[in-house]
Formats: sequence, C-alpha cells, structure tokens
Amino acid sequence: MELATLTPENLTFSTARFFVRPMTTKDFTYFHAMQTSEQLMTYVGELLNDDDIRTKFDARCGCFSEYQQWFTLLVFELDTQAFVGSIGFHLADLHSYRVEVGFVVMPNAQGKGVTTEVAQPLLDFIFLKLNAKKVIALCSTDNISSQRVLDKLGMRQEGLLRADFRIGNSWQDSYTYGLVNPY
Repeated sequence: MELATLTPENLTFSTARFFVRPMTTKDFTYFHAMQTSEQLMTYVGELLNDDDIRTKFDARCGCFSEYQQWFTLLVFELDTQAFVGSIGFHLADLHSYRVEVGFVVMPNAQGKGVTTEVAQPLLDFIFLKLNAKKVIALCSTDNISSQRVLDKLGMRQEGLLRADFRIGNSWQDSYTYGLVNPY
C-alpha cells in the first residue's frame, strides 16, 4: 500500500453536504459524545469510563505515526457545522493490502444518508491513492441500518462470525462485508 498518502491533507474533503477531516487532539468532546451514547454503542461495544475513552482517543490521535490505530475522520454539516458522526478505517493487513472501514452517525443525523455520502470519497481514496486491494467491514447481525448502508456502498456480505464480540454478558454475531478494488 502507498502509506505516504496517509496525511491529514489527503484525508480532508467535502461532499455536497458534509465536511470531513481527521480527528485531532482538540476533538475529545466529539469522540466522548460518540463513545458515551448508549444508542450508538448498542452494536459497537460496551460503554467505557472516561479514563478508557481518553486512552482510546489518545491512541487514535496518533494514527499518522502508529499505523495500527484507526484513522478516525469526523463529519460535520457544511451549512451548520454541526458534528454528525465519524467514518474511519484501519490498516487491517498491510501484507494483503486489506483495509477495514467503520462508521458511527449521531442519533439526530441517522437516516439522512450521511455515511452513504461521505463513504464514497473515502473508498475512492483507499482504492486509488492508498492502493488497497480490498475493503472489509464488520457489522452486527442485529444492525439492519448499517447493513443497508454497506449494501448501498456496493459491499457484499461474505460471511458470518459467530460470537464475534461481547457487550456485557451477551455475545454478538457479526456479518463480514467486502469490496474488492474495482479500479
């Protein structure tokens, strides 16, 4: 993969309705809002305490020097500059040129096409600039809305992971989605 393309400038972009940029050390409030939303974490993982959220935030802010972290991109409405969520990616397997993507949309912005709109430019970057061979996503089998988004992005459901992650005492299954570089 072309790791030299992983710069804040290359990961900052606008769409018709949204502005997207990498999360910085000044963005803890946004990250905290996502991590403490019970509705958002329903299909993602357990709610963390403030210290664990800070540790996770600090690690993700180091993504440009530590490629094992998620590259978290924050999404804002162009008109109002309101924070509406995040989209991001993780270099899942450098040897196989595989990248995992994920997204979270704040409850008040859900159902408005946020992820569908901002994901396409990100996928184009991942395939055309980063030169990934494949993009994958994991999605809870209960998260119908995210499954629909992944379908709209042209990703194909490729498998089922039983007891893939745990929330509280409950083990959750995930679908794996994939998209091979179409370019």
